[in-house]
Amino acid sequence: MMKTWKDIQDLSARLFLQWLRGLDEEGGGEVPGEMSERIARQEKYDAWQAYRKGLRYRRRRYAGWWAAAAAVVCVAATGAWWFWSRGEAVEPQQVLPVVQQHAIEPGSRKAVLTLADGSVWALRDSSMMVGEHEDWQVDSVGLQVVAPDTAAPLAYNMLEVPRGGEFFLALPDGTQVWLNSETVLRFPSRFAEGVREVQLEGEAYFDVAHEEGSVFRVKMAEGVITVLGTEFCATAYPEEHLAATLVEGSIAFRAQDGVSAELHPNQRLEYDNQAGKIEVQEVDPWLYTSWKEDVFCFEDRSLEDIMAVLSRWYNVQVVFEEDGLRNLRLSGTLDKYSEIEPFLRLFEAGADVKFDIRQRQIVVKKR
Repeated sequence: MMKTWKDIQDLSARLFLQWLRGLDEEGGGEVPGEMSERIARQEKYDAWQAYRKGLRYRRRRYAGWWAAAAAVVCVAATGAWWFWSRGEAVEPQQVLPVVQQHAIEPGSRKAVLTLADGSVWALRDSSMMVGEHEDWQVDSVGLQVVAPDTAAPLAYNMLEVPRGGEFFLALPDGTQVWLNSETVLRFPSRFAEGVREVQLEGEAYFDVAHEEGSVFRVKMAEGVITVLGTEFCATAYPEEHLAATLVEGSIAFRAQDGVSAELHPNQRLEYDNQAGKIEVQEVDPWLYTSWKEDVFCFEDRSLEDIMAVLSRWYNVQVVFEEDGLRNLRLSGTLDKYSEIEPFLRLFEAGADVKFDIRQRQIVVKKR
């Protein structure tokens, strides 16, 4: 069981006092007056008050560890002084390691690009050139794909964004794509005449460039979205219902089983492939596309949905101790590049829920 800072301080003090009592029982004599006064002061020491004072001056990530270490060093140093002052040998004791708690960091811009020729490129937000002729540009914005001068055979490249990542891609027709965490997009170096098709697994926001006589398609495992020129967000994670949120223009969705629907601005579609059912509802698109603007905005969302979003971005595992907590409805807004813990503490203050953070695992339980 993980000890708190106060538990460590109290345990250290008890062990030291037990050792002193042992000396008296063995005829070690009175404890020197100066040392007795120090012990009395130590017993009056308010550990939590000192810790709170230290918080005002701490750096965000390491202060908790330094505060705990300072308490241990204080008690250990006092004990060592007493050993040495009596000139007695110290028997080696088992020392428990101090486990440093690291803050859960947000994700960053990163992706892996696998070209049609089999070459693999690790992409970050630093400038570089990729491709056989190094004509694709990567910079702090993302990847710019340049169509070849000649009509090369149609071949697909793959851009993979891992958990804890995001990336931007500009396709050869000028279509802009923002890829969310744990997303794979397959796209050609050039588009065929009359149709522009990409393949998606995960979540991406599309700002499709209008091209007369050429439709744009997003192919997913459970169906296809067809557009002429629009802005929308498509979500196709394997463990979730396929969804699409329309910001501008119009799109049509057709599932593999033949059911279909059209969307107009400010509408969201969810497709349940088990039931073969499509549900369309009016929504505020911002609630489902804000991640593109570096913000997570949740309004009356289930805790299960919220934690699924956060787990991908912060690359953590989420465990629910009780299934009933999954359906808890909560609201909140989070800067994507801030630490996750303060946000979770706000949920704790407003609901009967508690989040235990254990390294890269978050356990959700009743408060």
